[in-house]
Amino acid sequence: MVATDPLTTVFTGVSTGLGVITKNDGLAAASVLHVWQYGPEAFKHLFYDEDYDVVITYGLPQSRSQRNIQSVPLHYMMSYPVTVTTVDKPMAGALVCHGMRMQYKVAYALRAAVASIAQSAPAATPAYTLTIKSDASTYKRVGGIYVYETVHSLEYETDNG
Repeated sequence: MVATDPLTTVFTGVSTGLGVITKNDGLAAASVLHVWQYGPEAFKHLFYDEDYDVVITYGLPQSRSQRNIQSVPLHYMMSYPVTVTTVDKPMAGALVCHGMRMQYKVAYALRAAVASIAQSAPAATPAYTLTIKSDASTYKRVGGIYVYETVHSLEYETDNG
C-alpha cells in the first residue's frame, strides 16, 4: 500500500484547488507560483523579472502526538506553514496589483481549497483531516518593495505518524 506524504497532500491539494485569483481589475488572472520553502529564489526576481503576482511557499511541519493510551500515541497533529507573499506592483504611476488586496483574495481561495480536501477519501492511506488553524500577517518595506506576507497554519491530523 503506497501512502502519500502529508506535505505533498497539502501542496497538491492547495495548488490544484486554489482556483483562479484575479488582479485588481477583477478580470486579469494573477500569476501564482507554488514552491517548497527555503528555495533560492529572491523576491525581486520572482515578482519583477519573472512577473509573478503571488508566491506561495510550503514549509516543513511541526508535529505532536495526541490521545495517548498507555503511552502509545493514537493520533498525530502536524502543523504545516503555508506562506503567501505578495507585493505592490506599480505601472505608470498606478498599482496594477495591490499586495494587500491579493492577500485577501488568496486567503479566501485558500480557505475554499482546504475545505475541498479537508477529509481524506474513504479508505485512503493515511486517513487525515485538514483545517486552517491560524493566520499571521506582516507588512514590511524591503529595498523599496512593499511586501505583504501571511503565514497560514494548516493542521493535519492523522492516525499515522
